[in-house]
Amino acid sequence: MVTIQRIKESVAREFGVSVNELDSPRRPHQVVVARFAAYYLCKKMTKCSFPTIAFSFQRDHTTVLCGVRKAEKMIIKDEVFASRVARTRAAINEASDLSPEIEQFQILLDDFKRIASLCGYEITAAKVAA
Repeated sequence: MVTIQRIKESVAREFGVSVNELDSPRRPHQVVVARFAAYYLCKKMTKCSFPTIAFSFQRDHTTVLCGVRKAEKMIIKDEVFASRVARTRAAINEASDLSPEIEQFQILLDDFKRIASLCGYEITAAKVAA
């Protein structure tokens, strides 16, 4: 099972920050970018609500919502950030029950849904099952 704590640990490792920095009020660019990635992965990989994620990071739920939106834009515009998020997501899922092929397909499907929504389309019933 994917937990917020496991996501924090994986993001901290990938982005070269500590878990404590993700929770801290500090705002150096490296920490902020890592925090956005963590918010995004928490929302995409868990069933946690924005208030639950926010509580875990000692933030307000609107801060997390804004961070997820910024991460989604960064994934589209910044290949380096997108690859780091994908690498982190893959590392988190290594211990999960999904096969790598299904996880990769789900990542691509999520990206497709996001791009479609930016263009004004809505993709429904797009969940991968083993």
